[in-house]
Amino acid sequence: MLLLGQVACGPAGSPRVLPSAFVPSVSRSAHARLLAPVSSVAPPLPAAFQPQRDVACVLTSVKWPLMVVEDASDAPAYLRFTTGGAAFAQLYSGSDVRLTLPVALASAGGSVSLDAGGVTVNGHLEAAEMPLYPAAPFIMSGVFVPNSERRLRLRSARPGFITVAAAPLHRVDTLGRELTAERDCKDIALHPVTLEDAAVDRLIQAPPPTTKLARPWPWLRRGSALLSPLPDADSFVVVEVFEPRDDSLTVHPPRILAREKGKTRVALRTFGGVLFGWIESDRLTTSSEEYLDLSHDAFSILGPPPYVPGHFFECKHDAPFIAEAGGQRRVVGTIVAGTRFERKRSVAGFTEIRLHDSAIVPAAGASFWSREADLADCSPS
Repeated sequence: MLLLGQVACGPAGSPRVLPSAFVPSVSRSAHARLLAPVSSVAPPLPAAFQPQRDVACVLTSVKWPLMVVEDASDAPAYLRFTTGGAAFAQLYSGSDVRLTLPVALASAGGSVSLDAGGVTVNGHLEAAEMPLYPAAPFIMSGVFVPNSERRLRLRSARPGFITVAAAPLHRVDTLGRELTAERDCKDIALHPVTLEDAAVDRLIQAPPPTTKLARPWPWLRRGSALLSPLPDADSFVVVEVFEPRDDSLTVHPPRILAREKGKTRVALRTFGGVLFGWIESDRLTTSSEEYLDLSHDAFSILGPPPYVPGHFFECKHDAPFIAEAGGQRRVVGTIVAGTRFERKRSVAGFTEIRLHDSAIVPAAGASFWSREADLADCSPS
């Protein structure tokens, strides 16, 4: 009745609002509350992302590394609600990175958390997308020392230890096997680490290299060279040498480490590490020519999409960061106070947002959201 008392009919029956003096029984504050739109209760937040349990290793890094794609096995990094689920974001960079690996095979993936340029975000990461590198020199399958040029592949984890495999090496066949090693968690890093040549030499028991190799220097003959970890062990590594040598295995000539009963122990520097072991001595020849290795001249560096201008807002408080993918929504982190974002649309109490200059972008078919109520007092920036 109080509301009806404030309205009268004007010309042609159109309603007009009467001055507040005509409703003396209602205070101005009560009057404002009555005329204001009924505020809807903020909808409940979606379920929060659940990290994996039964932890085997936790790897940390100050920054998420620049992702380099060498071949099909080097996958870009996508965040998911669950391992094997639809991706909600593509990850390009970040800081304060924490990767948690469960006690499981590689198919279980892992959980990652980081600061992605104004939002803290959590998600599952598939094993093929993890930027794993050696943090210290170590030997894989008795014949290979990996370096920072190629990513390692997660194969499994148990409390305190990680089993990793080397990426396939150019012109090297391991006869259906992988070059693997089980290492202490501290020996695996989330970013490339420069390994000292002297440390690698000590590990493979190589004599100090000469200051300058005199011509003619040793080379592998054209064809297949079988390499084994011991002089009398079965060979499971085949090194293929092709002519012309402008697409050969190594930039540098093989280093001769030892000779014994018709076999020679060599070290081959290849893109991704040092391959070493025993080969038949007749597989070696000499040459005074210099060769150029073009076996790894095709790779891609993944960076975020170009900046798109827009009308941005920012909040003086943190707000829940929500992702939608595969028909599901999860709270995956926090929009930190001061982070710039653009409002795209509002649906049922939630606002779709676009982050300004962020280290993550929505994956195909996915989107980022927050609640309208949590963004109500945010102002243009």
